Amino acid sequence: MAQFNLVTPFKDMHGKYATGSDLSYRETLGTKHSYILQHPYKGPFSEAQNTMRHALGAATQYVAILFRDPAVKAEWTVRCEGTTYRRVDRYCISEYYKIFKSDPEQLQAALAVIAEDKQRQQREHTAKERSKALAEKALKEQQEQQDQSPTALLQRQVDILSAQLADLQLKLKQAQHS
Repeated sequence: MAQFNLVTPFKDMHGKYATGSDLSYRETLGTKHSYILQHPYKGPFSEAQNTMRHALGAATQYVAILFRDPAVKAEWTVRCEGTTYRRVDRYCISEYYKIFKSDPEQLQAALAVIAEDKQRQQREHTAKERSKALAEKALKEQQEQQDQSPTALLQRQVDILSAQLADLQLKLKQAQHS
């Protein structure tokens, strides 16, 4: 889908401007141009197309996981210098795509890493939701007790702040992994 950054009249635009449109905008090596797809393919995907799409999707997900490590990203940045790629992630994706297309064992290994990462993210999400639910339950129980003593009010504030701190720590951990 097209992405517009509105500046008088348009600063930047790329992709299709509407679903089903044959008009597309692109920037290649600094040159902006538009084109019309004369004969867009509308049939079912062939086995080769599905294999290509599967390998490219795996490469994209695998690189996203790899680039969470700043050392790996720095290494690929050095490798990307001197190429026509302006974005390191796209260079890395293209390299892994070539590997995955030619070596099914490497593709399977990457898919295992991707599945493990998804499971880890699911476990973290579940733990986060569980801690939120427990904090909300404790807060609700305290509200039901309606103890208005200064000590109880302070304890309730400490519990709320503790839950917020746990949530912020989890967000920070996820941001560091991203």
